[in-house]
Amino acid sequence: MTAELSTLLRRGLAAHEGNRLQEAEQIYRRVLDVAPNNNEAEHLLATLLTRQGHHREALELFERCIARMGANPAARCNYAIALEANGDIEHAIDEFRLALSYHGDFPTALFHLARLEKARGNYGQTIDLLGRMLNLHNGNFDAFLLFGEALNALGQYEAALMAFENAAEAAKLDADKINTVGAVLLRLGHIEAAQNLFSRALSIHGDHVPSMVNMAASLIAAGKYKQANAVLEAARDHAPDLADIEGLFADILIRGGDTAHGVARLAALVEKTRPVPIFMPDCWQPCCICRNLTGRNI
Repeated sequence: MTAELSTLLRRGLAAHEGNRLQEAEQIYRRVLDVAPNNNEAEHLLATLLTRQGHHREALELFERCIARMGANPAARCNYAIALEANGDIEHAIDEFRLALSYHGDFPTALFHLARLEKARGNYGQTIDLLGRMLNLHNGNFDAFLLFGEALNALGQYEAALMAFENAAEAAKLDADKINTVGAVLLRLGHIEAAQNLFSRALSIHGDHVPSMVNMAASLIAAGKYKQANAVLEAARDHAPDLADIEGLFADILIRGGDTAHGVARLAALVEKTRPVPIFMPDCWQPCCICRNLTGRNI
């Protein structure tokens, strides 16, 4: 590779990593115009196109360059991610496994393979893969969160709670991530532990609406409707049109015995969030599409 192409690829990669995707794509294509079979440019362009959702071209590029890239676990993982995005899950799993055959502790392969094995219900394999990853990268938020869910699915509740605590610690001062752990705990029925995390997120970001909404949901689950109502009022000040808030207000009414008003509030919410029918000005016939959209003939 010439010095000029190397410089271009470095510029493309810098733009790619800086989220300047159009600039990066132009540079990668420029390299390929000069050197049509440049493995690195094909690989990087394919990875970028996967991120943009252009799966067909991405896979064509990967399939051209992947065999020429040798035992490269990063390239195999990027190819696997493209395959998964295109719906070819089994092939993606095979590629992640191949990446691990090149490098037995490659963290990207360990994590993504664990995620896919969990989705298939293979919790033991998920725990094994994540255990290997966490031995190498003990502060990974996503791995701890996934580890906790897999442990919980196997009934190892104390170990799962410890994993969730580790995930919350790995989140540091990121209110979104802390709220995410709290939401998982709430879903699993650990109301007090979840509330502690929502409080922590709100101590970092006082008007963090997702944490407010989840805190209200946790208070409703605990039967503390008055407190939940106050939290929802505060959340609505920051996000007046958020449907989740209105839905929880209705839930409080129904749980408190005022079913009629609760149901009416839900009906109003459904009406408010219903998609606007699409009317075609030049369409004079009551075709089946128009009838399905509007519920009546035009």
